[in-house]
Order: sequence, then structure tokens, then C-alpha cells
Amino acid sequence: MGEELLSCLDRGEIDSSSFGFTVRDGGDVWTRNGDMYERVVTQFDQIFDVSPVYNPAYLETTCDLRGLETLKAEERAAEERQIAESKRVALGKYIADLKCKINKIIQK
Repeated sequence: MGEELLSCLDRGEIDSSSFGFTVRDGGDVWTRNGDMYERVVTQFDQIFDVSPVYNPAYLETTCDLRGLETLKAEERAAEERQIAESKRVALGKYIADLKCKINKIIQK
């Protein structure tokens, strides 16, 4: 089932999401415009469900596989920076130790 979802996301067949939540006491404001009511949620109590969907209740929602790929790329880059920094520190220590040994030999 997960592979099917990934395929749908990759093809762009699913590009929206839906969510379920509860609102904190006093965490919403209702207004009326004619026969229409608008609710603005200012504070969630709990978000308990987020799902990719074909037909979202809110058109502003998104669902995107590329976000995951970007995260993975950022994680790989951070790991590579950490490895490079570790190598730089180790090389610096090696050079300092080598200089110390050379100075001892020269002083003899």
C-alpha cells in the first residue's frame, strides 16, 4: 500500500492532504457573512490525523514526495559535513603531534 501511495505522489495524482484536529478552548473565531459561516482556528489542541488525499476539504493543503527527497538530501549533506569536519580535526591533531615529534628530534 505504501508503494502505491508513493507511485501516486510521484505521478502527481495525489497532491493534497487532509487532517483531523481538535481546537483548544477559545482557539477559534466564527464570523458570518450572509448565509456563510467562516471559522478561523487560532490554536489547535491536538492534530491527530494527516493523510494524503485525492479530494481535499481545503484546497490550500499540499502533499509532496519532493519534500521527503529534499529532507533526505539535506540529511546526507549534513552527514558529509560532519564526516569532513571529523577528518579535518583528526588531520589537525595528526599534524600537531607530528610537529611535536619533529621538534623533539631537532632539540636532541
